[in-house]
Amino acid sequence: MTRSSRNYLEPFRPIYRKPKFPLVINTLLVCLNEDEISSLIPYKIDFPINKPPLFEYGKYVRRIDQDFVKQNIITWLNPSEGYDVDRHQDYRVQKLMDVIYHMILRQGSNIQKFKLNVSQNDSYIDLPKVSTFITFNPGITDLRSLNMEIDLGHNHYMSCQNTIEFLTIIPTFCRNIINCDLWIFKLNKIFVKPFLDIIQLQPLERVLICIVNIEENAKKIIKALEFRSETLKELLFECLDFRDIDLSFISNLKRLERLKFIYCKGFISHHYEFLSDKKFQLKELKLWHSGLDDLYDRFDDTMIKSLGGESLNKLSLNIITLETIRTIHNSLRVLGIEDEFDLDDEESEIIEIINSLKEQNAYHKIPLGNVHLAVC
Repeated sequence: MTRSSRNYLEPFRPIYRKPKFPLVINTLLVCLNEDEISSLIPYKIDFPINKPPLFEYGKYVRRIDQDFVKQNIITWLNPSEGYDVDRHQDYRVQKLMDVIYHMILRQGSNIQKFKLNVSQNDSYIDLPKVSTFITFNPGITDLRSLNMEIDLGHNHYMSCQNTIEFLTIIPTFCRNIINCDLWIFKLNKIFVKPFLDIIQLQPLERVLICIVNIEENAKKIIKALEFRSETLKELLFECLDFRDIDLSFISNLKRLERLKFIYCKGFISHHYEFLSDKKFQLKELKLWHSGLDDLYDRFDDTMIKSLGGESLNKLSLNIITLETIRTIHNSLRVLGIEDEFDLDDEESEIIEIINSLKEQNAYHKIPLGNVHLAVC
């Protein structure tokens, strides 16, 4: 795939990385039809003087990041000032966004990846009306990946009515979303049902959930993952406090291969209990702590004992203790360790264990495989 073709697949890029990317707006505007151009006349927008397009560029767009669309349009409207956040209230931004989306979908784009960043600040520019997304085929019908970042309090949603309606139709209009990222900083209750429906109705294989403030609606979203027992292969939790969350549903995820806890906390006794009662067949396990204060030795040891097995080929830890080394030594067939451990207080015992593991590997006393212990 050439660089040029990649640009058409994902035309909207972050301005700070590619300052010239707003020029893609010129290319897309020359693809507008008469009706789309007429709708812009009242807004006094200066159109580029370009030759007719060589082909229907919109047809090849596969990935859209709503925030980058906004950045590109604002920068295109204000080339001398660049991306000035004070320009977001320019009424032309919303209108240009509407016609560009309309053109892309009218020309037959098959959107595969969509990213939304909904915030309560005044800079949010709403999506076009939902009719734009459901009128043309294939459009979003074959959407595969949905990434949503929500930072919207309970009293702030009037500026994103079209976005809410868009998320409401996704669960039934789309048919094959396999990847979903949920980054939730403030959760307005109006988003809860669409999120639940997406999890329950789409054949998700990979899910990432980051929820900063856990409350009842957030718990419902996490619990809904039990509906993906037949499809989910990779589950990532980031920055969650599990103190009042029931994780027992994980034991029912029959196809789970990769489980990752990144900077999470709040693990208590009932989490250990359900883990101890179930044997998993994971290929990858990741346990990263935000610091020593959030280190749960017992949880790590229980996770390794319960989730580790002959199927495990990657264990990723960012903090390691002597007890963890012992657990790995006794519970997993660790075949090679590429990282150095710096634990001065118990250095001799750790070195002894590591040397033992290396010796076993060197003399093929245990089955060879691809197990890798990544210590960061």
